[in-house]
Amino acid sequence: MSLVLLLLALTGGAVAKKKANSFASCEEITASDALFIVDLQNDFMEPFPVPNPDKQKPNYDISKNLDDDGKIMAGSLAVDGSSEIVEPINAWISYFLKHGGKIFASLDWHKEDHCSFCRNGTKASNPTGYKPHGGVCGPLPQQAFNDSGRCVDRVAKADYRRGSLMQWPDHCVMQRFGSRFQPFLKIPGDAVVVKKGWDPL
Repeated sequence: MSLVLLLLALTGGAVAKKKANSFASCEEITASDALFIVDLQNDFMEPFPVPNPDKQKPNYDISKNLDDDGKIMAGSLAVDGSSEIVEPINAWISYFLKHGGKIFASLDWHKEDHCSFCRNGTKASNPTGYKPHGGVCGPLPQQAFNDSGRCVDRVAKADYRRGSLMQWPDHCVMQRFGSRFQPFLKIPGDAVVVKKGWDPL
């Protein structure tokens, strides 16, 4: 079984775009192969031009999420170049479906009080530096922060000890627009979708 992995979230869109433009290494996709699309969600997207509605319609209503230029608004953790990879990824999806491959996709899926959000962390561990509207905190530990208000899973603890733990603006809060797949991403109905990051740690 082979696995083609298309990464967007916090990795940059250029690599995914480059790989998505060539099918040369995947000419023999079968039912034993899988395409895994990682976190192609609104909160990781830069402003996105809306295609001609006569040619392509969004998967859900986006009318309340357009900026003054008529583009889909940037997400809270927008990745440069992300608007350029939606169509190449759709081409990969189509290619895999045509050849019997399976489609998997992940969603970052957080509760409002998630420990990875800087707003929540500063409220507990750095009240004088509290960021009620979110922001980026880190790398932690910093002198102003005490030893609380952060994720305490095994990976986060190791990052904290190394001084490389980051906390982020609120993003991908479950059921909100930012947590949804990009509206022009052609995820098939039988795709396997994995939601991650909903635990309180």
